[in-house]
Amino acid sequence: MSASPVPSPGPRSGPDRSGRPRPFPARIERPWLAVAVTIVVVLVLPFAVLAGQAVSTGSGVNPLSSSQALLHQSAGEGVLLVVFAVIVTVFGGWRRVLAESASARPWWAVAALVAYVVVAVLTFLAPVRSGAAGYLGALVVAVIAVAVVEELVFRGILVSGLRRATPEWVVWLVSTAVFALMHLLNQGEAAGGLYQVVTTFVLGSACYLARRVAGALWGAVLLHALSNGILGFRGHAAVGVPPLLVVAGTAVIVVAAVMGMVVALRRAPQDRVHTSGGATPR
Repeated sequence: MSASPVPSPGPRSGPDRSGRPRPFPARIERPWLAVAVTIVVVLVLPFAVLAGQAVSTGSGVNPLSSSQALLHQSAGEGVLLVVFAVIVTVFGGWRRVLAESASARPWWAVAALVAYVVVAVLTFLAPVRSGAAGYLGALVVAVIAVAVVEELVFRGILVSGLRRATPEWVVWLVSTAVFALMHLLNQGEAAGGLYQVVTTFVLGSACYLARRVAGALWGAVLLHALSNGILGFRGHAAVGVPPLLVVAGTAVIVVAAVMGMVVALRRAPQDRVHTSGGATPR
């Protein structure tokens, strides 16, 4: 009795030959094809959605300017979250999108991130304007929605996909630069031009550090939400925030951004093996 032919396996999303889970997009074997798919996913969809939001809300509308603008942005982020969740599920690689294979926790990096949390808490203790309760509620919803979606895309999908074929310093640089350039489409914040790109690049690098230190995406989400929350609270809800806190927050986030670059240059995470039998780039 002859044996039945064994069907050839389809695309795999499981571990590579090293036994580690393959990063996003896990069902694509070829590393550079995986990088290309990642870049298309990260660039095309957000640009289209952000452009549509700019047209619908009109240019010059700051997302932090009112409760209505905040809730409008939250709705758009909710749509994006569903879309990207479907994409990651289809292509595979959730484990490496959401978590590092090992965290990087030098004491100086932990100290910088803790210092920023302390500055944020002290900022939120400032007196609040009367009638700002509605704005604060919308602000909380918006900063969480924005942080979850943007970190899923830039420090989750993009970081994981780039690790399939590029050194970690390239992962840091490209994911941070794309994050910064993407915000030029945000018509309410584009007036500063180069300033907007630089400040967002700094935030992106600090969020990269937070992911590496926490060992998971939630670290980047928390830092991003705190940063946006401080901007909205300080500009539209607080009676007055001490200038020293403003300077301290700026200084700490810049230091954290530099530390993000240092961590990227020092050591790559262990999930750098990206193909079946492929070598790990250094």
